[in-house]
Amino acid sequence: MTRALILIRVSRTTDTGSSPSTQREDCERYCEIHGLEVVGIAEDLDTSGSTNPLERTGAGPWLHEDRLPEWDVIVAWKLHRVGRSARHISALMNYLIDHGKSLVCVNDPIDLSTPIGKMIVYILATIAEMDLANISAGNARASEEARKEGRFKGGTWPAGYLARRVEDGYRLFPDEDGLAPVMRSIVRRVLAGDRFTSIIADLNERGVPTPTDRQKILSGREPVGTRWSMAPFTAMLTSPTLVGFAVHRGSGRHGGPPSIVYDTDDLPIQRAEPLISEADFRSLQHTISERKRGSTGTKRSETNALLVRVIFCGVCKRPMYRFKQPTAIRYRCPSPNKGDACGNGSVIAAEFDALVARTMLLFSEFEYMEQRYRPGSNAGAEMAELSAKIERVTEALLTVMPGVPSAASLADRLNELEARRAELAALPREEAGYELVPTGRTFGEEWENLTDAGRNDLLRRFEVRLEVWKDPKSRTAGTVRLELGQTVEFLRSIDPRFGRDDFVAMAETLGSRIPDGASIEVVHPE
Repeated sequence: MTRALILIRVSRTTDTGSSPSTQREDCERYCEIHGLEVVGIAEDLDTSGSTNPLERTGAGPWLHEDRLPEWDVIVAWKLHRVGRSARHISALMNYLIDHGKSLVCVNDPIDLSTPIGKMIVYILATIAEMDLANISAGNARASEEARKEGRFKGGTWPAGYLARRVEDGYRLFPDEDGLAPVMRSIVRRVLAGDRFTSIIADLNERGVPTPTDRQKILSGREPVGTRWSMAPFTAMLTSPTLVGFAVHRGSGRHGGPPSIVYDTDDLPIQRAEPLISEADFRSLQHTISERKRGSTGTKRSETNALLVRVIFCGVCKRPMYRFKQPTAIRYRCPSPNKGDACGNGSVIAAEFDALVARTMLLFSEFEYMEQRYRPGSNAGAEMAELSAKIERVTEALLTVMPGVPSAASLADRLNELEARRAELAALPREEAGYELVPTGRTFGEEWENLTDAGRNDLLRRFEVRLEVWKDPKSRTAGTVRLELGQTVEFLRSIDPRFGRDDFVAMAETLGSRIPDGASIEVVHPE
């Protein structure tokens, strides 16, 4: 019996006339009538017809040479379900003929065994490619209209939002039961100084679904388990969709920098309820920009170790690293690997992780404050936006004939913008800077809610440093020097009464909690 491989493809799973179920039922019915044994079904959902069938996630593996012996003929609903690129279809036809395979389209008269059948394939493929160009142009016009009306045309949902059908189509709403609170939390952590790598590691460790998987879940489809990664993560945080603006997506693998869509009055189109305030969005962009400017270009790896780059060798001052031994996980100096061993011993990781954790929890009753960037009140962002609008209106005014109604309208608009710019210029200015903002959470609650990656980020942000001296031949823990860096200054900003005596009292409580046989020096920052 001839073995059939059914190919199913849709550009959007919301398509009705050529839905996956319709394609499957018609193809299976065809196979039953013609005595074909269905040995596989390759589905490519949300897949453009312009993609190469050999490279698709559904069809691609079946078309590789190592799986060709498993089937004899491809059965598709119509040729444009196989593809809409004449070049790709032509290459696929030659590939099938070279390997003794065939193609049947349920609703197209295709027979690869005859010259006229091959010619029909090429003609239909060319027509499909022309249709794709027309569809793309129509979709672009429809998408532009939808954006200007605040509607969601389709595609990938912005991070933190979900699409719902309303009377005039689809609109975006904050995903309050899913990623909306996650995105707000991410923004708070970035503004507080957490590294992107730490946040990404935390999201992956907790199994938080990415926007791609969240959309699949809410659409009733199986998530693929996509992990959070740097490029799309950064794109999410720099997109004006965070404040609900409609955007044009840029080019590039992850969309590139998006641009805001403006209405006829040169105002940003508000497509959805903001996830964060515009002030927080400006602070976020400033923070990200400052980080890029200060970046050394060194790639930081994701880590779940609490004391990475917090615990240092007391002899050579190099950061110790964590490694596994049969009996325990330990921190040790990297100097032996560098060829100049300093002679310092290794220490049990769990003991020193616990020591630092107990130290930080001494401050558990203090309110946790987050460092935020304050944009200031010089209306710089609005001034820049007004200048851009004035430039656009001026350019439009130069292209129309004097005396026509549109010229008068543009002139009035230009006067309004100039008047607003004068108002802003007259406002008193307040310098931008960083400030500590109350969170309503205690330091202990914040610490308990963080993963080890997040705690490591907090320790490094507070410049906590642990130095260890250990005789490698001794079983005791040796000498420990603990520097609390900015932690004391942080506590003083919350309670100015916190002084050296309070610090000493806290430090003394650690004496009975250090690893057996160790002596500890807790350093007060001057």
